[in-house]
Amino acid sequence: METPTPQINIPEEKIQSFCRQAQRDAGNDSAASNHDSWRHSLKNIAKAVAEQMGMCFDAFKKICEEAAKKASAAQLEIDARLVPGYVDTVVVEANRRMAEASPILGQVGKSASLMGEYNKRFPNVAGGNPPEHKANNALSFGLVIFLIAAESFANSRLFAEADDYGLLGGALLAVLVSCINVIPVLFLGIGVTKARGHIGAPSWLWGTICAFAFLYAIGVNIVIWVLRNNRIIEAGGIVDQTHSIALFIIGMVIAGIAFYKGWKIPDLYAKFRECQLRLEKDKARYTNVILGPVSSERERAASAEVAFIWEVDQLKKAVSNWHANSPLIAHDGRIKVGQIWQQYHSVYAPLYNGHPPILPDINDSAIAEDMDIRIHGAWDAFAESQRQKADEQAGVADGKLPEFRAVRDKLIGVEQRFVAVITAKINDATI
Repeated sequence: METPTPQINIPEEKIQSFCRQAQRDAGNDSAASNHDSWRHSLKNIAKAVAEQMGMCFDAFKKICEEAAKKASAAQLEIDARLVPGYVDTVVVEANRRMAEASPILGQVGKSASLMGEYNKRFPNVAGGNPPEHKANNALSFGLVIFLIAAESFANSRLFAEADDYGLLGGALLAVLVSCINVIPVLFLGIGVTKARGHIGAPSWLWGTICAFAFLYAIGVNIVIWVLRNNRIIEAGGIVDQTHSIALFIIGMVIAGIAFYKGWKIPDLYAKFRECQLRLEKDKARYTNVILGPVSSERERAASAEVAFIWEVDQLKKAVSNWHANSPLIAHDGRIKVGQIWQQYHSVYAPLYNGHPPILPDINDSAIAEDMDIRIHGAWDAFAESQRQKADEQAGVADGKLPEFRAVRDKLIGVEQRFVAVITAKINDATI
């Protein structure tokens, strides 16, 4: 936070307006006049530059006021923590919250108990983080389509022989029976994994689903076998049992692949991870509820100290920069006035009907004072007042910060003691 580099910026449009005014002034000032228009325009040019110098001071003033305001706010934070019994108040509030947080601790125990059940269900990942499962749904869907298409192709010729609509009818029927063979076992496979991964589902359930899926696939493929043979016989064809056996085996293999794919689609450890996350959130919530006032006060205390020291330092730097920059601001202002006066005069003089006046020397201190191209005493007085304020606040820091740091250290000790108590209570609840 520093005062800006002193730089007087008069817009080019403004300079051009002074040059246009020079044309009018040359006509208004007669040879016998005292060049009143000329003098008035020179003062206007100096006024525009003086306003720019004032803006440099205003920027410095704003920096000082902001730094002083923030330092005062930080000092109030410090004073509030130096009140006798302040740390005891924080401890009382933390104890009150610990008593009120008993239901949360009970929830920690429930989540831990459920987590124990999941650890028993999955001893291979107990206490760890199982790898995240991300099924490729597009690939899974494509495989199901492929399995249906493969079985349909295998069945379509034999069904076509006995279908009134020929190959088209046989193909449609083949697709239908393939869907009946593939899709249900796919979902049964999904159901097996979900049953395995949910602690609420008994362990025998997923075994039952597996057995049902196997029996379903056998039953469906036997029905397809019989249906296919009957339709061939009705059409007057000859049944080739070797074809039927081969198609039965193909149907069972495809059903098995569909079941296995369904088995792999869901995340087996989804509920495990969900319970694990819930347990960690319950622990964090219990900790945060109790440690909230202690941690908050410790952090605010640390922030107040840093902010106070920083803002006092910024105030000192701003004053130092002002003392370094103010002579440069005055010098830059004189140069800028002289430059614009010269541009104005270069337009005015050729048009003036008579001997043109001589430009005043802006570097002359009396002329610069008269034109207000100077550093005002009030500006330097303000800078001096800010220096004194910074010194006063630095003195406050020297007097109060050691005591304040002792209070901050007490807060750190209180926080550490509560962390130990909270850890012990959580451990007791999760045994």
